[in-house]
Amino acid sequence: MNSKLTAILGGVVMLGSAYTAQAVEIAGNVTIASDYSFRGVSQTDRDPAVQGGFDVAFDSGFYLGTWGSNISGFDDTSMEWDLYGGYAGEINESTGYDFRYIRYEYPGNGDTYDYNEYHAMLKWNGFVFGIGYSDEIYALEDVDWWYPN
Repeated sequence: MNSKLTAILGGVVMLGSAYTAQAVEIAGNVTIASDYSFRGVSQTDRDPAVQGGFDVAFDSGFYLGTWGSNISGFDDTSMEWDLYGGYAGEINESTGYDFRYIRYEYPGNGDTYDYNEYHAMLKWNGFVFGIGYSDEIYALEDVDWWYPN
């Protein structure tokens, strides 16, 4: 057997044995909606939207995902593309938490509308309490946005 191939295979086996097996949940979704309304504002000028997403969640509590929708009324772009990740878990049967980061991208327009959001949520007995923060919403300079989830 070639010595380079042996070294590569040995490295892969050692690398693979350094990680423990973890269950992964993979989910996807597709929606056809009569309107895409975000925080009470239509993103499609009250026209239909086609939306879809893909999520990966790990037993450790970490998760990653992406979601997209058509939009209208924005200069040089007709799509919103969200990328997100976070960490969620439970304290006990009735109490949980979720810390999340979301990147909103609007392809085709540089970074004019792109922005970040940060969320912290506490779940207790079926209720969700949370706060979100964005420092660059819709590229408005020197504006901080705090809002309840």
